[in-house]
Amino acid sequence: MDPDRANRLSYSSDSIIFYWEEFMPEQTIRTFLFGSCVGRDMYEMVGQENGLERVGTVARQSLVSAFHPAPTTGFDFNKIKSAFQKRMASRDFQGSLLNGLEEQKEEIDILIIDLIDERRGVMKYPDGGVFTPTIENKSALVGRYEDLGTQHLEFGTDAFYGAFAREAIAFKNFLLERNLFEKTLILDIPLALAYDKSDSSIDATRAKNHLKWAPKMNERLRELYQLLEAMSFPVAGLSDQTPLMSGGHRWGQAPYHYQDSIYELIYERVIEFVGRDSLQNQNDYEATED
Repeated sequence: MDPDRANRLSYSSDSIIFYWEEFMPEQTIRTFLFGSCVGRDMYEMVGQENGLERVGTVARQSLVSAFHPAPTTGFDFNKIKSAFQKRMASRDFQGSLLNGLEEQKEEIDILIIDLIDERRGVMKYPDGGVFTPTIENKSALVGRYEDLGTQHLEFGTDAFYGAFAREAIAFKNFLLERNLFEKTLILDIPLALAYDKSDSSIDATRAKNHLKWAPKMNERLRELYQLLEAMSFPVAGLSDQTPLMSGGHRWGQAPYHYQDSIYELIYERVIEFVGRDSLQNQNDYEATED
């Protein structure tokens, strides 16, 4: 990104021009990330060098599992080599999202959420406990999922949608009670449906395999975004910009690993959102003073 670009970003609404340099010239935006790699990659590739400060991360955890801690019997998390992945896997069973937000609620300027991790659905125990069947949790499994007696609520099914909708309502109430709802931004970033054929780092065979399931996944994700929009969650997308899959992404090739320009656009949406909220707070303060 152009090093001066962050200072030139602007938000315009009803003839009010909001400039980034007038918003937080010396402060940082304290950022809590929940979801998949979309928000984290934006932060690591663009945000941390341009005013964002991470105060918390919860990854590889469905919103559904966040409300229903589950037993870890039958799992050995020491089988997971990455310390970060091990931490996120074990915390999925704890439903760590709510505790993390509770602990950091006074330190959060924006809560950024993406829903890509919902694509695996959830595993539900008969007693109501839930965990997310991520690759990491599967690698920590000592036996088989069948041995646990769990039910797989597959992404895209009515059972999963119903469970997600119930927890979305509970999550909104949780955020409202802690004055976090107005600081929450949902990233509606579709999976890439194409790749740049001039990108020499792309594995075309793998790309074509990925692109076979991406359209259906986007349809199912859209249902969740529409649900959250109907509940008045702030949702930010890419407008007319079409994301392309990157072959040179640091974490490898996948439909949710984009070209650098997409992360710059996501960052702009974040700045616009925080700026809009700051401007409203300033207007409310001035109205009170009058």
